Amino acid sequence: LALLGCAHIGYLDGAQVLPVGGNEYSFDLAYARDPNALSTVTGEALPSAGFRWRGSVAPGLDAGVHVYTFGIGTDLRFQLFDGARFDLAVQPQLDGFFLPIPGSDFGVVDLSFPVRGEYELSPLVSVIGGPAVLIRQGWFVAESQGLRTRSDAADLFLGGGTGVLLRLSTIRLGLTGSLYGDFSRATGLYGGISVHLARVLRPQKALPTGPGPD
Repeated sequence: LALLGCAHIGYLDGAQVLPVGGNEYSFDLAYARDPNALSTVTGEALPSAGFRWRGSVAPGLDAGVHVYTFGIGTDLRFQLFDGARFDLAVQPQLDGFFLPIPGSDFGVVDLSFPVRGEYELSPLVSVIGGPAVLIRQGWFVAESQGLRTRSDAADLFLGGGTGVLLRLSTIRLGLTGSLYGDFSRATGLYGGISVHLARVLRPQKALPTGPGPD
């Protein structure tokens, strides 16, 4: 249960979309007070972990899937601007979380709209960051002595984050953090930090072939 982390709000991607045919596999460790089941109940920051894959869909567009304990999410990243040293992208994301409990169940659906900016300090180091909106719909159903009760809650989180990315030839190492406020029910501030390691697989260039036999 210590690995719960609905939207992994401490994790931020960069704004450089993968080239056509590229793939990326990553693992992240975070420590955050997420707007999730355990952090909301305990009020404490908790560790979490996630695995991610993303791949190119078209020029200027890639897609990702990530998994964590009891949950899964997906996103699309659209390139808005691709400059010499500055990139800008939007990355709408959908996350689902479900925790079955004997006699009850708890679930959450998250829809987030982050804007990612990335500025290259050098060919190896980039600074990333930007604002985001997170919309959450949660529910809790309990059964006791034949009675079934259900409660629902909607939340609106506004915030953003920043971080540093180290890009090597096929390895990406990131340190990112974020901070969000709940503007619907005023449950407080949420935020965290994340360290993630990614392996980037770029498409292989086709080798030139010689003339065929006459």
